[in-house]
Amino acid sequence: MADSSDAHKGHPLFDGRWDPAEAAPWLTALGAITSRSLSQNNRSRGAEDDSEGKEEVVDISSSRVEDIISAAKITRLVMEVAPEVLRSLAEGYTNDPAMVDLCDRFMFMKDNMRSYTMQYPSYHTQLVSDCMFTAVKRIMAKYPERDVTVVPDFDLTEPRGHPVTINPDGSAKVKVRGHVSHVILHHPAEYDLKQRLLYDDEGTGVITALTERRDISCVIIIDAEEIQRTGVGSHRSEVIGAALALIARTSLSEVRTVIANGQHWLFGMLSVRDGHTVYNEFHRVYVQSASPDMSQRKRKIAHIELSRVVGLLACWIDGVAPFVGK
Repeated sequence: MADSSDAHKGHPLFDGRWDPAEAAPWLTALGAITSRSLSQNNRSRGAEDDSEGKEEVVDISSSRVEDIISAAKITRLVMEVAPEVLRSLAEGYTNDPAMVDLCDRFMFMKDNMRSYTMQYPSYHTQLVSDCMFTAVKRIMAKYPERDVTVVPDFDLTEPRGHPVTINPDGSAKVKVRGHVSHVILHHPAEYDLKQRLLYDDEGTGVITALTERRDISCVIIIDAEEIQRTGVGSHRSEVIGAALALIARTSLSEVRTVIANGQHWLFGMLSVRDGHTVYNEFHRVYVQSASPDMSQRKRKIAHIELSRVVGLLACWIDGVAPFVGK
C-alpha cells in the first residue's frame, strides 16, 4: 500500500547578493506573499500531519514490532505433529541423492571450515541456503507443471521506496519496512510469469504478481544472524511483521515462515481467515549433532536430522498437511 502523501514543494529562495537598497521594495512584497503562502501551507500541512501522525514508520527488525503484533491481536497456536510422521518424513529424504550430497557438504564444513564466530558456532548461513536448494529441487521434481522462484534479500517496501502501511488493529496505521533473507514462490510453470518474478522489480514484479494472482504460494526465510545470540526465537516478531506486511500488500491470505541459523530452525505460518489473524508455529527443530569431530554414529544422526529439516522445508514450500495448509 503506497504512502498517499506527495513530496512537499519548496519556495524559491531570495538571492541575498542583491544591493539591500534595491532589494527593499521587493522584500516587502515578497514578505506579504510568503506570509499568505506559508499560512495556507501550514493549514494544509496541519491537516496532513493529523492524518499522518498515526502512521509510525518502523523496521521489522526493531523491538517496536512486538507492540505492533500485540495490537494486531494475533492468535498464536502450536502445530502438533505425531513423532512417527516426522520420522517417516526424514526417512523419505535420507537416501535422496541431493540429500546425500547436502550431508557430505555439511560434514565438510564441520570438519574443515571454522565457524563464523567462536562465540556463536551454530550460525552457518551457507547451510540454510543449501537446505533451501535441496528442498526446492525436490519440489520442482515432484510437480513438473509448477515452478519455484527464489528471491534473495527481498525488500518489503514498495518500488518507490515507501514503507508498507498495515492496519493491524483496524485503527492506527503502521508503516513497516525492512528485508527478508529469501522469498520462495511456488507458482505455475509459465514462462512470462517466471520472467516477471526473476527480473522485474517494479510494476509487474513480485508484489504485483502476488496481488493479481491467487495460484502462487509464498514462504519467507529470515537468517538468524550471528549477532542474535538469544537464538532463532528472537526473530519471531520480525518474521511475523514481514508476513503481515506481505498480506497487507497482496492477495495472499497465508504466508509460511522460516527462521534459521543452520543448526536451529523455527517453522511457522501466518494466515488470515474470516477476519482473524492466526500464527501457527511448529516446535523448534535442531540439527543437534552439528559438532566437530563426530563419530560415525553421530554423523548418521546428523544425516537424519538434516533430512528432517529439508523435508519440513519442502512441506512449507508445498503447503501440505499435516504441517501447513490444512
